[in-house]
Amino acid sequence: MSTCTWFMCLIVMSAVGTFAARATEAEGRATALQAQLDEADAIAHLVAALRSQSVRRKNGEVTPLGLADILVVAPYNMQVNLLRQRLPDDVKVGTIDKFQGQEAPVVILSMTTSRGEDAPRGTAFLFNRNRFNVAISRAQCLAIVVHSGELLEGSWRRIDDLRRLNLLAHAASVATH
Repeated sequence: MSTCTWFMCLIVMSAVGTFAARATEAEGRATALQAQLDEADAIAHLVAALRSQSVRRKNGEVTPLGLADILVVAPYNMQVNLLRQRLPDDVKVGTIDKFQGQEAPVVILSMTTSRGEDAPRGTAFLFNRNRFNVAISRAQCLAIVVHSGELLEGSWRRIDDLRRLNLLAHAASVATH
């Protein structure tokens, strides 16, 4: 059993696979862009694995990491709904806006969209520096960013897109060193 102490660690990981659920072509594409089954399943496995860990509380007491100690955050309501179906009821799941001002020992951020250039509401929303900061800074100990392996790929046409994309690329670089 590992113990998480009160310093922040960031892990950026890729969920393997492609999107699920496709109804009609247009509806399926919209669903795929806002809800990613592979990420939801990867997060469910992470939550299960985290339950075998412990956390050193601010008062110095070491206790098992409980479901209430984990926040799972996603940018889109469709992914939030999918995560709620896949995770135990005691795990707090919501959009970034829902958890502003709250903290937990562990925060898992689901980036949801397979390719940044296909992101609903554009890269300005998905890779927004303030929203990303709010999401990962809710973690008192461990922040995990889960994303598609293709998220950073694409034909980026504007310098602003590259700047926003650099945010996640930089976080991944920092997390691996």
